[in-house]
This record gives sequence, structure tokens and C-alpha cells, in this order.
Amino acid sequence: MDSRWKSIWEMKVPDKVKFFMWKAGNNLLATRVNLFSKKVIENPICPICLKGEETIMHVLWHCPAAGDMWAESHRAIQKWGPLETDLLKLWKDLEGKLNKYELDGVAVIMRGLWMRRNKFIFDNKFLSPSSIIKYARESIEEYHAVEEGTVEQKSSRNGHHQE
Repeated sequence: MDSRWKSIWEMKVPDKVKFFMWKAGNNLLATRVNLFSKKVIENPICPICLKGEETIMHVLWHCPAAGDMWAESHRAIQKWGPLETDLLKLWKDLEGKLNKYELDGVAVIMRGLWMRRNKFIFDNKFLSPSSIIKYARESIEEYHAVEEGTVEQKSSRNGHHQE
């Protein structure tokens, strides 16, 4: 198995984050470029910045809105330019510069950026970088608490705890 995929599947994050990274790394997300190539939409331009074509790398790294997110979230990342064009190459670079806990945070923030993009498109609401950072922190903390057995599992809809 490619070491990049191994590091993604071994992350200490919720499975939905790992699955998101897998879809993003395989270019399986419904970006505007992917939808445009399938003739589903007529315009591949990013709906947030209106400047570049919306690829997965644009949403997660190149878009000025993503840059604002990274500038607020992590000092080691904020000065990196938008050089990479491939998510898995970027991930390999990140692996060489960040520890595993920081990589986990990057993955959760990337999923948060994708969720923010969807919220903007479908609900016309734009989440702030601080709300995404808070979501990332809480997701990781909750995951670790559940793994360590210090938190009860979430209740089901009927109020009973799931077994």
C-alpha cells in the first residue's frame, strides 16, 4: 500500500474524515470541474472566490478562502504557497513536515473546508475559519475520548444509548 494511503487510513480521526480523504485523493468529489466534465453544469469556476476552476485542490488549498483558513489554523502551513496540484503529493509533503496529530488536524480541516463549500452552495451560508477550526478540534477531541472510553456513546434518537 502506498505510504500516503497508509498514513491516511491510520489517522486517529473519525472514519468519515478518512473516507473523505480517500474520495478527495481519488478525485471522486463533485467539484465543479468534475461536474463540468460530465456536462452536469455549464461553469467550472469556484462559486466562493469566482477566480479559479473548482478542483479539489482549489477547494482545499488554492482558493483564497482556503488560504485564509490555513493562515488562521496552523503556523507551519500558513506560509506555504499553492504549489502542489495533486492532493496526494501535498499529503506526502505534509507528512514530512508535521507530526501525526497535526496531520489529523489537517485532514479534519480539509473535510471542514469541503463542508463549508457545500454549505455555501446549498444554504448560501459561509462558515468562518474559526468555526471550522473549532469543528476540527472538537471532532478530534471527541474521537480520542471515545477511543479512550472516557465518553459514553452518543444516544440514539429514542434516547437510549447505542450498544
